[in-house]
Amino acid sequence: MSAVAQLRNTPHPATLRRGFDLLRAAWTWLERKRATQVSARRMRLSETISLGEKRTVSILQVDGRHYLIGASSANVQLLAVLDAVERATQPDIQQRES
Repeated sequence: MSAVAQLRNTPHPATLRRGFDLLRAAWTWLERKRATQVSARRMRLSETISLGEKRTVSILQVDGRHYLIGASSANVQLLAVLDAVERATQPDIQQRES
């Protein structure tokens, strides 16, 4: 291929710049969309432990609070509100350190 043919097939720098700007705008839009989808979730399963035969204990986070949940094939039950337990035990820890 001759040098003239190569120059004809090479995109103009302004075209490359517009293409780059378009890609950057699309990437920014996708990042914002993903961030709003992630932050819109109010509930998250933090951890699950199997107790055998379709029985589990899980830590569920809802709106920043943690709950201990027990589940079997027949039902689901709230076992404890972990944030309340954590606050109740913190003064004991501070008293031991004193």
